[in-house]
Amino acid sequence: TAAAPIDAAAAAKLYHERCAACHAFDRKVVVPAHKDVLPKYAGDAKRLAGFILNPTKVDAAFPPMPAPGVSKREADALANYLLEQVATP
Repeated sequence: TAAAPIDAAAAAKLYHERCAACHAFDRKVVVPAHKDVLPKYAGDAKRLAGFILNPTKVDAAFPPMPAPGVSKREADALANYLLEQVATP
């Protein structure tokens, strides 16, 4: 159903479709690597999902993130996926 959580595989697919053009886990693409910025969201998927939904400029050295055009449900899934990826060695 539309209210059901999005599973990890679907979240990974969504990440690769909507985010991977500018983001990577281990290297700078257009913006810093996730491994360098996601630790500040550790344990706070809700705050990360809020940023995904309504991004703001964080670092003057990088362009602002455009809104990725995802639903709250998709932003929640992306946040959980991202935090799981950086938590896994």
